[in-house]
Amino acid sequence: MSGVLQGRLAMVTGAADGIGRGIVELFVEEGARVVAVDIQEALMSEVYADAPAVSTIALDVTDADAPRRLRAFAEEKLGGLDILVNNAGIGGDFKHITETSDENYRRVMAVNVEAPFRITRAMIPLLAKNKRGRIITTGSTCSHFAMTGLGVYTMSKHAVLGMMKAFAFELGHLGITSNNIEPGNTLTGITRPIFPAAESNAGRDYIAKTAVLGRYGLPEDLAGAALYLASDRASFVTGRSIAVDGGMTCALYATPL
Repeated sequence: MSGVLQGRLAMVTGAADGIGRGIVELFVEEGARVVAVDIQEALMSEVYADAPAVSTIALDVTDADAPRRLRAFAEEKLGGLDILVNNAGIGGDFKHITETSDENYRRVMAVNVEAPFRITRAMIPLLAKNKRGRIITTGSTCSHFAMTGLGVYTMSKHAVLGMMKAFAFELGHLGITSNNIEPGNTLTGITRPIFPAAESNAGRDYIAKTAVLGRYGLPEDLAGAALYLASDRASFVTGRSIAVDGGMTCALYATPL
């Protein structure tokens, strides 16, 4: 088997479903060995039961010991790490900023910002070893603007944008690149109950207003962008975000969820 990631060693968080699963499957198809990380142990065992190139570990990325455990697991199962995809994230309670709780704020920040920071910091020695390390973090179109009901989520994804640039700036001399992929309205297990059904009148109206390509995004759309950033073809790309949003930000339009 050959592919653009042949022989590469990768870790993907939030890998049991949606964008994370799409990235794992494409990376494996292109020759990588992957550690899949998610809190949903049963789902991961089911999804990757017949995937010999995938090793799974179930944990909460916000646990104090998660970075150490993940680094040890990468060394044990892969013997190192070339690509880290910080994909795990949550939306929070989807309430107006005046109604959101301290608990919600802390949880969203812990998952979306603190966890990728701490995990990436732990992986730097492994990523730097071969001078070709890749850090890819899932941001959002909300890294650039706000939407009603997504105040805390928007704050967290703005922080992710700054974090990506800080990694790029401070780790470039180690041969490590750092970039973001930014989903627009993408259909996953979490978002399907939120978005209007694509075949409904409300869904068609919503899509028309939020994506100039006229459809929802799919996990494979984001996986393709992640593959590019993980590959040698992006070896001179760092500190950048790729919006995979069907033209949502191009249209400068955002409909409240």
